[in-house]
Amino acid sequence: MGKMWRLALAAALAFASCGNFGGGLRDTASLVGSAAGGLVAGAIGGAAGSVVGGAVGGVVETTVDATGAGLTAARAAADLEKVAAHATGEVKRVLPAAARLWIHNNAATDQALASGVIDNMTAALLASGFTVVERGRIDLVVAEQNLHMGGAVTDRDFVSIGNLAGANTAVIVGIVGTGAARRLQVRVLDIETGTVTMQSGAGSEWSL
Repeated sequence: MGKMWRLALAAALAFASCGNFGGGLRDTASLVGSAAGGLVAGAIGGAAGSVVGGAVGGVVETTVDATGAGLTAARAAADLEKVAAHATGEVKRVLPAAARLWIHNNAATDQALASGVIDNMTAALLASGFTVVERGRIDLVVAEQNLHMGGAVTDRDFVSIGNLAGANTAVIVGIVGTGAARRLQVRVLDIETGTVTMQSGAGSEWSL
């Protein structure tokens, strides 16, 4: 900007030296004023453009971030439903016709994720005509027997609690691994015999 001022002033002085001194001064003032006005207008325009450009860029970036987060959440929900549907199908293969199910969240971590799978499985099993023992009934038995379900729970515990709660089959749901290796783990325990009738594998169909 300093160089442009110097050029404008030099031109004005050259013009003043060519003729009428008074008129030259007036013209000089006019030229200097025009140059200053142009420089100020240019500076204001540049600043306004930068502000508007920055605001638009920020909006676009925020929108892209929000869209990406939405797509990630939708993809995660779809993956969960897919894995839950696969788990339900595998569980149904080994269930007796008169199964009374206790579906237990045995996840040490990612309990919310395991709960989402259990919700999907419960809805599907109920729709298929199976009986699912209410969580409240299980909690009541646990409280009455002064038991703790927060630590390691043995198959003997499942058999004992299941019998008291009126369940004949336990579906034990957990999450193992982290990151790309994270997967759903499901076991089906026959409470009447104390034997495991189904155990999930490590294939990609169980990946979460």
